[in-house]
Amino acid sequence: MSFTLDNNLPGSLGKLPACPNAPQLRLLEAPSAVNARRRFEASCAGQSGWPVSFVSQPRVYLPSVVASGTIERGQTLDAAQLKLSPVEIGKGSRSYFTDIAEVTGKTARRRIRADQPLTPALLDGAMLVRRGQQVKIVASQDGIQASAVGEALANGKQDEVIRVKNLRSQKIIEAKVTASAEVSSIF
Repeated sequence: MSFTLDNNLPGSLGKLPACPNAPQLRLLEAPSAVNARRRFEASCAGQSGWPVSFVSQPRVYLPSVVASGTIERGQTLDAAQLKLSPVEIGKGSRSYFTDIAEVTGKTARRRIRADQPLTPALLDGAMLVRRGQQVKIVASQDGIQASAVGEALANGKQDEVIRVKNLRSQKIIEAKVTASAEVSSIF
């Protein structure tokens, strides 16, 4: 994390006599948050025109995951499309990702611009099953488990229900996505 301070000094400060020693600073009010605006008073003993009040605005930057190029809606993210870049935090209540591995494999809910910070609102869970992919169909009831090979008839994310064709019986069933290339039949 890094930060900068933007000091809004009054224009009249340039007209004051120079302070022979370092000016004394006093915080006028306690800030409510790390990135909250602060009001200070600078004083110089024995000099006319002092004290002077001014505002200081901290800007806090956190290395966050951003898109290195345009990512289209529905596209699965891979590490090559992502990079870490300093993002100013604090003004918005959005949360950010700080680890590229956290978002790799997720899908874009909408189009993401280059250098746009990634937030949970922009992403969906990872696509675990793709249409046309061979999947393992697992059926279990009363402690008995059986499996078969099927073909996904739709894309699916964790816990989504999709249609799957059993390749042996050619029956089409509804199944819940449970893992990568694996579904659980719904009775």
